[in-house]
Amino acid sequence: MSSIGPDWRGAPWFRPNITGDPLMPKGQRRPDQYLNPATVVLPTGNYPFGNAGRNTVRLPAFFQHDLAITKDFTLPRESTALQFRAEFFNLTNRTNFQILGRDVSNRNSPSFGRFASTFDPRLVQLALRLTF
Repeated sequence: MSSIGPDWRGAPWFRPNITGDPLMPKGQRRPDQYLNPATVVLPTGNYPFGNAGRNTVRLPAFFQHDLAITKDFTLPRESTALQFRAEFFNLTNRTNFQILGRDVSNRNSPSFGRFASTFDPRLVQLALRLTF
């Protein structure tokens, strides 16, 4: 594969040709196969600019609810208080995928079109605070 010129990092770059929907059909989309490699064709060295536009592929939406609950208790001693706090991050425990793997732009890579990882699952944080 010949390169026409380097990008800003000094690596060769090409813009692919898209021959159909770049995503797998809805019933076949999985985290290990999100992009359809059959519809992404690398251009030849003489024509490095394919027809793929900017932001052609969109990732699944990021969805997360966070919740914090606090309860204040006054203690018998003057100006002393106790606060209990519970914080929940990603309360619904939805799987949110991170950006596709490093080799997502390399059509010949076996990891083409696969998600690399996910954001954190549900996290719970508890705290007690005594003020005096």
